[in-house]
Amino acid sequence: WEQSNLDYSNDLYGISFTDSLTGWICGENGLIIHTIDGNNWIQQQSQVTVNLYDIFFLDSLNGWACGDSATVLKTTNGGENWQTIPTPLNDRKLVSLEFTNYGGDIYGYLVGDSISLATNDNCQTIYGGQNEQISFDITFYTPYTGFEGLFLSQYMIWFTDDFGITWADLGGFEYNQYGIVRKNVSINWGYNLWTVGEMGSAYFCIEPFQAFYQSQTPDTLDLYEGDVDEYEEIIWAVGEKGEIVYSTDLGISYQKYPSPVLANLYDIEFSGANTGWAVGENGTLLRYDGEWNITTNDSKKLANKNIAIFPNPFHNSMNINLWLSNNDNIAITFFNLNGKTVFRKENIALKSGNNNLNLNEFININTLIPGFYYIEVIIDNKIFRQKIIKQ
Repeated sequence: WEQSNLDYSNDLYGISFTDSLTGWICGENGLIIHTIDGNNWIQQQSQVTVNLYDIFFLDSLNGWACGDSATVLKTTNGGENWQTIPTPLNDRKLVSLEFTNYGGDIYGYLVGDSISLATNDNCQTIYGGQNEQISFDITFYTPYTGFEGLFLSQYMIWFTDDFGITWADLGGFEYNQYGIVRKNVSINWGYNLWTVGEMGSAYFCIEPFQAFYQSQTPDTLDLYEGDVDEYEEIIWAVGEKGEIVYSTDLGISYQKYPSPVLANLYDIEFSGANTGWAVGENGTLLRYDGEWNITTNDSKKLANKNIAIFPNPFHNSMNINLWLSNNDNIAITFFNLNGKTVFRKENIALKSGNNNLNLNEFININTLIPGFYYIEVIIDNKIFRQKIIKQ
C-alpha cells in the first residue's frame, strides 16, 4: 500500500470503481472526485455541501451517493451531472447504499441513522424496513439474482429475502460491526460472509445464514470497512489510525499490514486483479499494486521480463528464472508483512545469460508457515520485490 497525492484535504469516506482504473470518491463538504486512469483525479460538481459518506456505481454511467441531511444524489452520465433525489427520510444521516439491476429494473438499499430503506433507482420508497435501528452498512447477498439483502445495525446483522418487507435476525455480536465484506467469488470458498468492526473485531460465517464465529485479529483499533482481493484470495480491512489488516485463511485470522499513514481509513475496494484502493481523513488515498515494485539507486532499470518467480501461490517448491547481462552476485530475502526477515541468502554467484534457481537449494520451503510473504531479489543495487503466497 502506497500513499497517492491528492489536491484535496477533505475527509474521504466512500469509494467505488467500475473497472481497475475508473472510479469515484466522495467525502466531506459534498466532494466527489473521479478518475479514468487511476492517477489523475478531477472534481465533479455534486451541487451540495453536506458530507457524503458512501458512493456506488452500478456501471460506468449510473451512480448514487448519500450523506447528511438525508441527501441522495444520482447520476446517469458518469458524474458529469449529479441531481439531488428527494427522499422521505426526514433529514437523517445516510451512511451506506447499494443498487442492483434485477430483470432490467434497478433497485437498492439505503441505511443510516435510524433508517433502512428499500428503494428504486429514483429513491422512491418501496418498503421502510427497520425504523429504529442505527444501521452501519448494507449489501446485496446475491447481486443480480434477487432482492436478498444484509445490513448491520448495533450489535446485530439482519437479512431480507423479500426486498425489505420482512427482516430476519441472523445473530448478534459482542462488538458493533461496521462493515460487511461480501463477494460473489468465482472460486469455491467455504466462508462467504465476513464483518469487521469496533475494537479490531471481525467475524466470519461458514455456511449461509448460520452461526458467526469471531476471528483472531492483531489489534484493538476500530475497523470500518473491508473488501476481498479475489485474485489473491485475500480479505482486507481498514480502520482507525491507518490500520490495515489482511487474512489469507478465509477470515479465520487476520494479520497486521504496515501502514504508510496514521490517518483514519474509512473505505477500501479492490477494483481488479491486485489493484486496491483505500480512502480516509484529510484527503488520504492509498493504492495497492500487487505487481512488481522496483526501486533503484540509479537511473537504470531492469525490465520485468528479465526475472520471473514461479509458481505463485507455491506449496513445496519455488523457482527464480533470471537473465543477467554479466556475471553477478545476487541476494534473496523472504520477509513477512511486518517486515521481519524469515530467510536471507547473500552472495549467490550467477553467470551471464539465463539462470534458473530452485529455492529448495537454499531453503526448506516446507518450513515456511502458510501465508503471505514478499520475496526480494537484489541485483547490482536494484531491488525486485514480489508478493507471494505459501499454501
